[in-house]
Amino acid sequence: CLSKIVLFCSLKMVYFECQKCNETVKKPKLARHLQSCGSHFVSCIDCSKVFGWNEWESHTSCMSEAQKYQGALYQAKESVNKGQVKQDAWVENVGKAIEDPNSDMSPQTRTL
Repeated sequence: CLSKIVLFCSLKMVYFECQKCNETVKKPKLARHLQSCGSHFVSCIDCSKVFGWNEWESHTSCMSEAQKYQGALYQAKESVNKGQVKQDAWVENVGKAIEDPNSDMSPQTRTL
């Protein structure tokens, strides 16, 4: 249950290019596109990695544009990604609320 929330919350908008028709498709619409197009492979726009039909769903983040174009010269910033820290804290709090039997969360909400 918590893994569904973590997966949903960790998704960022990833774009893929269909290897058959070269159309650029957002991740939420990719499964439908692949079914209608008949393609078996897509590539990530950001990192250019090629994924098979059963692999693309797990690709939620990849290298930054700076990493891509600077290559070996790239030096990561020391600052922490504040958005990711907030997101992780939120996911942790939701998980605690789901597991807490004294929480006033409805049983229907717990099963999401």
